[in-house]
Amino acid sequence: MIGTDPLPPALALIACAMGDGNPDANCRHRDEIEEALGGDAQEILDPFHDLWSAVIEAGDKVEPAFLMAAFPELGELIRRVALHWEEVCPWAWQDYLKQLRQARRTEEARLHQCKIKEAIEAGLDPGPAFLKAAERMESLGLSAAPPRDREVMLRGFFDDLQNRKRKHDAGELTGIATGISRLDYITDGLQPGEFSVFGARPNMGKTAFGISTLCNASMENETPTLFITLEGSEYALMRRLAACYTGANASDLRRGKIGQWESQLTRFMVRFQDSPITIMDHVENPEILGIDGIVTAGRIAVKRHGVRLIVVDYLQKVRPSGDHESHNLAIAEVSEKLARLGQSTGAHVMALAQLKREAEGCERVPIMSDLAESGHIERDADLIMLLHREDRTLEEGKIVVAKQRDGELDIIPIHFDLKRQRIQSARRDGPDHSAK
Repeated sequence: MIGTDPLPPALALIACAMGDGNPDANCRHRDEIEEALGGDAQEILDPFHDLWSAVIEAGDKVEPAFLMAAFPELGELIRRVALHWEEVCPWAWQDYLKQLRQARRTEEARLHQCKIKEAIEAGLDPGPAFLKAAERMESLGLSAAPPRDREVMLRGFFDDLQNRKRKHDAGELTGIATGISRLDYITDGLQPGEFSVFGARPNMGKTAFGISTLCNASMENETPTLFITLEGSEYALMRRLAACYTGANASDLRRGKIGQWESQLTRFMVRFQDSPITIMDHVENPEILGIDGIVTAGRIAVKRHGVRLIVVDYLQKVRPSGDHESHNLAIAEVSEKLARLGQSTGAHVMALAQLKREAEGCERVPIMSDLAESGHIERDADLIMLLHREDRTLEEGKIVVAKQRDGELDIIPIHFDLKRQRIQSARRDGPDHSAK
């Protein structure tokens, strides 16, 4: 833009839409700017929203005289735009907007750098500050990125379909196996980049399902996995994992009665050392008590160790990054950030969750509204599974697939091996759903 009195950014963009005498060109510039509105571009135009709305409402009639007659309260702004029509190239606004965005990214980068430095100097954990900086820079970069070419999108789509076809023909899942054959059959495994929730009433087996999935994914199929526990210690988790993998009695391991299980524990030790498992507990890693710490840990694990599955035990215990007016809003932040973690890293994120305590003891099959703060969780999750056992002493139960964004729903019978704290396919005759 030229001239001694340059237009503010918003007026410059409006002038681009108004400044071409060709009505078709006016429409084109308006369409282009409308397509770009979002992120910081919206902030740029907000102060002049009334004038921009007038330009849109006027359609092809964007001459100054018409606008001033139709919108007399905007006369001063319209006159100023008219004076600068010749100084604004209608085709140059995209480059100008790109410059503004780059300047904003540079300014915000300096601000986040100062916050990180202040945290280090104060002896605080700089991880949350790093995370916020990365997320903000990522969002600004996305808002400045041009829309993807349709040909590129189609090529990626068919490449993904061909990859899925190859796995199907080879009898493999496209996602991560849980070890429950019928569940894996209808979901085709826990899909990459998605967010799932597994809910159960207190002490009914949500952690057991997480450990069973961890055991099957990492120790059986060598899928790199990060397990984050906000309940017990890493040693308590490993005892349950050892029982699940070897068949040792979990109660014996808790009491230290290991004599008859020594050979099994030796086998577990050898396998665990070779397995791509990362376990983080809140005792050794207090930063994971907060959602920002979990997201940071997840991003690092994906980058350093190629983690493809992240399990969080459990969702309602995760603290939000700031103060919220209600617990419902706090859960909404946690749920949204876990979903975004999966989308941004390509790993599958599975959060274990507790059903409402008022539903405890009910004999009815649970539904999604039994999830504590269910509304936001239902919105964010791609897959919701609910465990139903009529009594804690019973080994037979069901997994209700209550939501699957692009798949079928089902009620799947399961067997809960209480001694080994392991959830597996039901012990009954029937078709082998693990065969694709």
